[in-house]
Amino acid sequence: MTRATNLPSVAVLLSTYNGEKYVRSQIESILSQEEVSIHIYARDDESTDSTLKILESFPSELLTIYQGKNIGPKNSFFELLNSCSGDHDYFSFSDQDDVWLKSKCARAVGHIKNNTECSLYCSVLSIVDENLNSMGDVIFRRSGRIFPSIIFQNVASGNTSVFNKRALNVLREHPAPEEAIMHDWWAALLIYSCGGNIVYDTRPCIFYRQHSENVLGMSLKRRIDTKALRNRIDQSLSQLDALMRTNSSWADVNEYDKALAILDSRESLLKRLIVLLRGLIKGRTLYSSIGLSLAYLVFGGKNKGIQ
Repeated sequence: MTRATNLPSVAVLLSTYNGEKYVRSQIESILSQEEVSIHIYARDDESTDSTLKILESFPSELLTIYQGKNIGPKNSFFELLNSCSGDHDYFSFSDQDDVWLKSKCARAVGHIKNNTECSLYCSVLSIVDENLNSMGDVIFRRSGRIFPSIIFQNVASGNTSVFNKRALNVLREHPAPEEAIMHDWWAALLIYSCGGNIVYDTRPCIFYRQHSENVLGMSLKRRIDTKALRNRIDQSLSQLDALMRTNSSWADVNEYDKALAILDSRESLLKRLIVLLRGLIKGRTLYSSIGLSLAYLVFGGKNKGIQ
């Protein structure tokens, strides 16, 4: 692995699965990053198309390949977190089908380089179709602190995330439980609970490609999906419960107590009403806060989720 002198070193963690259509352009955009030294760690999740051959076409000095059984994107990224070299200054998740602007990593580094604690950068997504035509930026608007909205909605999209070595160590020291919903959500939640900084950039630094083959995509339509809300509440509370077991030493004792109150409220409707009145159920927007509050009130009891 080579490293450009005096440039910040960024390890890019890329999980691939049947991504032959777009993965080459994504890798090329990553290797075109300015003002940083890049090395890609790619784990192929048992692709059946030409994805692996495309990965192998790049020099090993720039891209390290791991192969494994099909375990899904969440666990594939967790394996990458533990397999990649820790000899880098910063680390970044990457989807296989986006396109990064050349300034993405340098901009991220600029936002968190002066933070001595564990820090995670994330940004706005520029939504595009499969031909990179704009579908509009999506801004995760938040007022004040990200707690407690981070419990019920991911506030740090993984394909924009960049974090420092302290954050990597935190993630390695606290293995992800089965209840973790996705790698990026778990990373943000754990880093935040450990007192880390989550820095949000309102300037988009990637093109987030939407197409029919997305493993995980984003809907731009506002609609209320009762089943989805019910599952979201159930999964979020299970993830929070696992986090409390994994990290009982939250940096903010007050927020730890609030998280306990949210979990305890599963015992009764009255407790959930009290939690709502305390303003502990919030989404990124007013619209999502209303939907989450109603779903939490109705479906927040124990064993209420869709199995």
